[in-house]
Amino acid sequence: MHELILIGNCGNASDVISLVEALKSRAEYWQILGYLDDSGPQRGCLRHLPWLGTLSDATRWQGCRFVMAIGSERTYLIREELFCTTGLTLPDLATLVHPLAQVSNHAHISDGVVIQYGCFIGDNVRIGIGVYTSPLSHIGHDSSIGSWSVIAPGAIICGHVEIGSHVYVGAGSRIRPGIKIGPRALIGMGAVVTKDVPPGAVVAGNPARIIRYVESHSSNIALTPICLHK
Repeated sequence: MHELILIGNCGNASDVISLVEALKSRAEYWQILGYLDDSGPQRGCLRHLPWLGTLSDATRWQGCRFVMAIGSERTYLIREELFCTTGLTLPDLATLVHPLAQVSNHAHISDGVVIQYGCFIGDNVRIGIGVYTSPLSHIGHDSSIGSWSVIAPGAIICGHVEIGSHVYVGAGSRIRPGIKIGPRALIGMGAVVTKDVPPGAVVAGNPARIIRYVESHSSNIALTPICLHK
């Protein structure tokens, strides 16, 4: 049995617990020891699990694997930066695929990816480091998802779509074939994206239109992984 620690105390972490339970059906067993969160105990969705410390305490847990469960429209830009504060390296991240997800044998799944219940990952899809794909999301053939991006529940990404790093694709959104989404962009809930989205743009509506641009939470955010090969 593998030991697992959740990074973050939020709804995604609750969904990871359900995923871990489901993995028992294919004889893949994980013991969740608790969670790390800088907000401390008694907050968020995981009050039934022990708080093990802040993110900087991660290296105390030698031999454990970790899941980056932080990833909302408020935190998606800093997921990589938060991972760097843990002192962990890529081999410490678990890659979890729900038994009821459909993943092509020709898809490329990078380290630290979470693929939740009911997801569809098409032929020749490439998913970057640390991507979180929420339940019932769809990623069409020949698409690519950049590292540390978050795909919210029920999003549909058609074929030949290119999504940059540190992107948030909102729940129930639709992205038509061949679209390019720049790094750090945010696709609003239910948006229908029919045109390319520039880096850092926030789009919403049907058809989706730019409503503003995001402000980086940190000057350390990069467009490519920055601390993954220590």
